[in-house]
Amino acid sequence: KFLLISRLLVDKGIYEFIEAIKLLKKENRQFSALILGAIDGLNSSGIEKSELKNWISQGLIIHHNFTDDVRPFIFNSDCVVLPSYREGTPKSLLEGAAMGKPLIATNVPGCKDVVEDGLNGFICEPRSADDLASVMRKVLTMDKTLLENFGIESHKKISNEYDENLVNQIYLNSIN
Repeated sequence: KFLLISRLLVDKGIYEFIEAIKLLKKENRQFSALILGAIDGLNSSGIEKSELKNWISQGLIIHHNFTDDVRPFIFNSDCVVLPSYREGTPKSLLEGAAMGKPLIATNVPGCKDVVEDGLNGFICEPRSADDLASVMRKVLTMDKTLLENFGIESHKKISNEYDENLVNQIYLNSIN
């Protein structure tokens, strides 16, 4: 189960995620893909409702709107994906890693700071459905124990680098 948590914007890599899913489905790969997030009708790069409905009707994705508690969705997923074109520090990847999930993200600042390629997930090229499909394929064919180790490494990384107390202390040191 691949999980993408994001507003439904072009810049979040939604189209690449859908195209990667199509590529893997053509190979008869067995998996599910869930998008958790709302349509942002006020944003010029927002996905149209008709597109979303089409993807759902084709059986490409399962969709859930915005929620205040992403934990049950992350818990029930195997891998958190964010094929964004640009990010700050992506909260969805931090939350996925905190819950011990392997990650897939693009080689852009923010994302590549949270994902260490081959250690706690995979990095793919932005705007490339083919590359995203390639790393999703790796996850689908990985040994279960190795996939679990990726999740363990994700949790370690977040605990060691993004713990709230550590981040707060860095801010306080900067201010002083």
